[in-house]
Amino acid sequence: MKLTGYSETAWDWELLFLVVDSIAVLSLIFGVSSEHAAFLQPFVILSIITISFLILLIFYLGSAIYDPHSYAGESMEVQFHEPLTNIAQHFKLELKHMVSISAGICAFVLLISVTMHCWFVVLTVKCAKYFRELEAYKKRLSNEIISQRTDSRQNSKRIKAKTP
Repeated sequence: MKLTGYSETAWDWELLFLVVDSIAVLSLIFGVSSEHAAFLQPFVILSIITISFLILLIFYLGSAIYDPHSYAGESMEVQFHEPLTNIAQHFKLELKHMVSISAGICAFVLLISVTMHCWFVVLTVKCAKYFRELEAYKKRLSNEIISQRTDSRQNSKRIKAKTP
């Protein structure tokens, strides 16, 4: 990593999240295409963890909405000082109000993201339930077909034995 100029820890986390997310999505795709419920579990687990972190981030931004001078508000003000100042000057607002408004917009977007992730989890769990029921149905059907074949073979042997 030092050869490419990336020695920051943040890049390592991004790479880790990329690999973990890719494995979960590939597992989801393979699970749906092969109709195996077990392969859907990594995606559900990762989604539950993601939902938890998004909810924590919403609460963090909520503190910036409620109090622009909180740690979250000050952090947003420092990170986005120039754009927030330009927008505040354009709309003739104070910077603290702009911090609250931008935190509210971010929290709303995250709330939509949480809703979508919850919907994905529900769909994936329903898919897994369907695949489990389908697997049980296929086993019952194959057992019935096998038993019908053995019954028909036994009946044909009886008929052959009875005919002179």
